[in-house]
Amino acid sequence: PTLSEEWSACLQTLKGYSHKVFLVAFSPDSTRLASASYDRTIKIWDTSIGTCL
Repeated sequence: PTLSEEWSACLQTLKGYSHKVFLVAFSPDSTRLASASYDRTIKIWDTSIGTCL
């Protein structure tokens, strides 16, 4: 697939980990994002505003 030249590589920056994130997964409706870090935590994010729930 190709991307438009106007596509932004960064839409949101999710902060709150003390180590690198190694896995992310979207919910089926794309309203939530789960992320897992090497600091042994999993966070659930609201994708519309970028906040951790």
